[in-house]
Parts: sequence; C-alpha cells; structure tokens
Amino acid sequence: MSDSTSAESLLNRIESGHTEALVELFSLYRSRLKAMVRFRMDARLVSRVDASDVIQDVYIDAHNRIRHFFRKEGMSFYIWLRQLTEQRLIDVHRQHLLTEKRN
Repeated sequence: MSDSTSAESLLNRIESGHTEALVELFSLYRSRLKAMVRFRMDARLVSRVDASDVIQDVYIDAHNRIRHFFRKEGMSFYIWLRQLTEQRLIDVHRQHLLTEKRN
C-alpha cells in the first residue's frame, strides 16, 4: 500500500470516528514537518526550543482541530499539517522572542 493510499484509508477511519488513526497518519509526515521546523526556526531559538517539542504541539493542535480539516473539501492533509506547523512556529517565535525583548 502506498503512502497516499494509506493516508486516504487513515483519513477515512478518522472521519468515521476512529481518532486513534491520527497517530499513524501523523507519523507519515512527522520527519518532513520536523525538517521544516528546523529549517524555519530562528537561530536564536535553536538552543532553547527543540523541534520535536514543536512537532508534539502540532500533533496536539491537529488532534484538537481534526474536524476543521474535514470541513475543507479538497485540501491535502499534509498541506493542512504544514499550515498548523507554520502557525505553531509563529507562536513559538512570538513567545520566546517577545520575552527576550522584554527582558
């Protein structure tokens, strides 16, 4: 079974109420998302924020918002995860860099 077939099958399971399939589906994209976080993270944060922690937060965001994904017809699950990851990175940058400026 290819990744796209597997992803489609997992999405169908999630939409049917089997939310535990999200773990397996997310794992298909984890390494790509982690590479994205490492590439886009501000150099000042690399020593303070671990990319794995950011990805864990993205998983929690995805779990909490999965129903929003199903309302967006035709959207790729990976693209949706990238959007969540970008938003999480913005939040991390704001949290850490604004704190740094205040200090």
